[in-house]
Amino acid sequence: AYYFETRLRLIDMLWHCLSNVMPDRLPAGHFASIFGTVIAGEHPDTKRRYTMVEPQMGGWGATAERAGQSAMFSTNHGDTFNCPVEIAEARYGFNVLEKRLSLAPQTNGEHQGGAGLVLKYQMRNSGLLSTGYSHANVPVWSGPQANSGGVNKLSVISNRGECCVHHLASGVELQKGDIVELQTAYGGAFKVVNDTPL
Repeated sequence: AYYFETRLRLIDMLWHCLSNVMPDRLPAGHFASIFGTVIAGEHPDTKRRYTMVEPQMGGWGATAERAGQSAMFSTNHGDTFNCPVEIAEARYGFNVLEKRLSLAPQTNGEHQGGAGLVLKYQMRNSGLLSTGYSHANVPVWSGPQANSGGVNKLSVISNRGECCVHHLASGVELQKGDIVELQTAYGGAFKVVNDTPL
């Protein structure tokens, strides 16, 4: 069902290979994942069943001329919209505790990668979670000699304070009070010496 992650890995691999021979023509790597997040349950107020199907936004890579773009959908994506916090809370009945940029570290002599996102949902009722994403263990690649980009991560913090990280999962049970925390990777950096890419 998560065929698109394989497709993205292949595109990212080709992009990386090409950037090694044309570093002045292509940006560094981006968060490279659809990061599909599905939460289904019953709205605590209306008792209506819902299914949230949400791809995530993350950081794009820097270039020889500029920093990367922040909070964008992946390169292999289309017809997807960003759901505002107020609509998510009204439609699905959970609380959005936080939605902010996850900034790349700033290093002298580098254009930093674009920021990813940190997003926290707190359940007001029980539900089920499915997710699938890549770049969970291997950081986003950067230009030559530049610091690596970030990694993608999804954690469930139970109402008892226990934390469990999920990469590719289906049917994860969520209870009232549980927090689903998503963090998308910041993009790869680009090292610049005397305004000339290495």
